[in-house]
Amino acid sequence: MKSPKYDSSGKFVGSLTDILISAQSAYDTGDHVRADEILRQVLEAHPKVNAAWKLRGIIALKQGHLTESSTYFRQSLALAPDDAGTLFYLANGCLRDLDYAQAIQLFERSITSEPDIPEVYNNLSTALRLDGRPSDAMVAAQRALQLNHSYGEANNNLGLAFCDLRRYPEAIRCFESAIDIDANNLEALNNLGVALDAKGDLEKSLRIFERALILSPQNIDTKINLGNLFRKIGRLDEAAAQFSEVLNYNQADLRAHANLGLTLITKNRPEEAIVRYEKALALAPETPDIRMSLGIAQLMLGDFEAGWQNYEARWLAPSFAIKRRSLASELWTGQSLEGKSILVYAEQGFGDTIQFVPYVPMIAKQAGQVVFECQKALLRICSKLEGVSEVVGRGDLLPQTDFHIPLMSLPHRMNTRIECLPLAKGYLKPPSLIAQRFRDRLQSSKPAIGLVWSGNPERQDDDMRSCPPGALTPLLRLDNYEFVSLQIGTSIESLSSNILDFGAECHDFADTAAAIEALDLIITVDTATAHLAGALSKDVWVMLGHHADWRYLMNRSDSPWYPSMRLYRQQNFGDWKGVVRKIRHDLSAGIRKPQT
Repeated sequence: MKSPKYDSSGKFVGSLTDILISAQSAYDTGDHVRADEILRQVLEAHPKVNAAWKLRGIIALKQGHLTESSTYFRQSLALAPDDAGTLFYLANGCLRDLDYAQAIQLFERSITSEPDIPEVYNNLSTALRLDGRPSDAMVAAQRALQLNHSYGEANNNLGLAFCDLRRYPEAIRCFESAIDIDANNLEALNNLGVALDAKGDLEKSLRIFERALILSPQNIDTKINLGNLFRKIGRLDEAAAQFSEVLNYNQADLRAHANLGLTLITKNRPEEAIVRYEKALALAPETPDIRMSLGIAQLMLGDFEAGWQNYEARWLAPSFAIKRRSLASELWTGQSLEGKSILVYAEQGFGDTIQFVPYVPMIAKQAGQVVFECQKALLRICSKLEGVSEVVGRGDLLPQTDFHIPLMSLPHRMNTRIECLPLAKGYLKPPSLIAQRFRDRLQSSKPAIGLVWSGNPERQDDDMRSCPPGALTPLLRLDNYEFVSLQIGTSIESLSSNILDFGAECHDFADTAAAIEALDLIITVDTATAHLAGALSKDVWVMLGHHADWRYLMNRSDSPWYPSMRLYRQQNFGDWKGVVRKIRHDLSAGIRKPQT
């Protein structure tokens, strides 16, 4: 290479090629300032040199000048629209700016120009996954690995796609492959721990996080993950310690604030959780997840006025994105409904719908017409709500209405306070003929008790509210009762050979309501069955984990929502034996037969 030549003013002289080579040489040796100055001079004289704009973009990117780098890359792309490298750099900029759709488009254009670059497929996988397309992300990461079998980052990305698809065994293998390539891959170690946790292999997950902490003792992601695992397995003090350490490093870490607040709630210390959430909101007032969590803590304490207000922030929270609806009608915020129509729609789980459905007849008293949309499994049991014009199954065609409102926003809009709950006795009605069919199946004249021990395993923290079926064995030894399973989708063979199975015949909640009606008492964990029994005014004893949901409030053995409900709370984390022991004691005293 020829040595660069300068004139008396310090400008390069010589051929354009020599000058560009000199700029590249300066860049390669780390003299980015000099390289950029050479390129600036080149572009003053030759503004249409694509290579000069491109290298200036790379230099600006290295220096952290993101806006300038994007400008230079776009200048380069205007001169060479099919340059794969420029397209790649621009796509990465869009990915960094959270513009996933544009990033995907640019990565795909880069692939069209040069189809065999593994880094492009890998980054495309990231963009697709963040755009909510895990299956496509999986395909892109697999292509990156076809082009480079030892590409640890692509293994990590493929694992993340599998996690999004809940294919945890495959995700685990991918993260392990990434770690085999680089034993110090901290990101892959953290992701492996998360995947093992999701799969239910908590002991291995714990060992992986501990290994990650040895590599990087102050790594915030690891401490957050470890804290969440500690909370899950009931090591609450250790969980709180991890989040507190993160906050010692960075008081503005909102994840640590949020998770410490959740841990305090799990410890049944909502007052302290509220303090934590308020500190977080002072740092970031527009953080909807934290405001929603604040609302839940307030509801736990019975502060419904503030709780309902803050709970409305859920609609701005990323965790609620899938539940948001795009409707043509106007959101109801308290306007007069006289002569107007309104759509009320269920937004969360079955139990939530059952608990708050009494508000639908209440709003019907104000409106000209009310349409209620609910989950199809609840369609039959909700079909005869008083004052409701039409009940529609979720996913079916909706009629046009003037307003709409999600069901769980009605307590806020109707100024619900704990002293004025809508306690409509027996507000849901079972099909009487089906109930008689279940009664005919009972095998004795003994009081019949329905049992439910498990909730939906797909729900977050379900392991905290579900109990092992074997924990119920002491109840089944009571000879003066007939026991019936209302459990859906779970074999009862290991529980007892004498227990009747009604759950297999319950195809929707109308069937379940009929089965409940045929029984004398329901004993259940915190599931939709508990709410359904309460809505039917059936005696129901609810087994609650150490941390109960906000709707059960604090330190109560009764429910303000359901007069027929009795609550049995764990005194220690995971102590289902203690709960069952108390229930067995109370059963020994006998239960009342309902009046017929």
